[in-house]
Amino acid sequence: MLFGLLKQRWTIIRSPLHYSVKVTTLIVLACTLLHNFLKEEMPDDLIDQHFESDAQDGKDDGYGEPERITNVGPTNVWTTFRDHLAIAMWNE
Repeated sequence: MLFGLLKQRWTIIRSPLHYSVKVTTLIVLACTLLHNFLKEEMPDDLIDQHFESDAQDGKDDGYGEPERITNVGPTNVWTTFRDHLAIAMWNE
């Protein structure tokens, strides 16, 4: 289930990777770490909620093809998060 969630969130691991085993491992590790960071900082993440509801409904076993993102737009939650993060980094 986790790998299906990672594939849904990170485009780079949706298709076969043509890198060395070491680089591929680092890419998956980075995606997992970023996922965990986002989950900790944004507990109301829509991707997690969508994936979990599909898994509970039996629609996806985590290995199927993820839904395609057709458009991306700004949201107040992410804009605020980004601004606070930038200010905190600048102050440090």
